[in-house]
Amino acid sequence: MTTPLTLADVQPGRPVRITHVEEHPSTGRLLAMGLRPGQRVTLVRRTAFGASYYIHAEYQQFGIRRDEAEILWVEYTD
Repeated sequence: MTTPLTLADVQPGRPVRITHVEEHPSTGRLLAMGLRPGQRVTLVRRTAFGASYYIHAEYQQFGIRRDEAEILWVEYTD
């Protein structure tokens, strides 16, 4: 069994699959961007001090805030 983790916990460059999106004021925006359960994403990098996260998902790159990365629950994929 794997330990539950959020996108904010992932190391850059390692692909993950979104398993759950928590309720949050930004949930609708994240879902509209295609960040929904089952979607594979890769954390590209964090900005200094971890305020923003840049992710790659299906030929697109997004910038999201730390609080948004903390509501995206993920699991590692191989």
